[in-house]
Amino acid sequence: MNWHLGLRRISAVFWSVPALVFGGIFVYIAFEEGRSDAAAMLGTALLIVAGMYLAHRVTCWIIAGFFKN
Repeated sequence: MNWHLGLRRISAVFWSVPALVFGGIFVYIAFEEGRSDAAAMLGTALLIVAGMYLAHRVTCWIIAGFFKN
């Protein structure tokens, strides 16, 4: 079994599911009728998704440190 690849895939799922949920919630709220702060909500959604992507990359970096040959 390839533990390194398996842990990277688990990290991808672990960080992408909340990113999609929270990002989707903010996008949904931004496109509600009559929102004057839609751009701020979309920016917040982008920051959430980017932050979780960076968290995934840091997790992969830590995992790679354990499996150095």
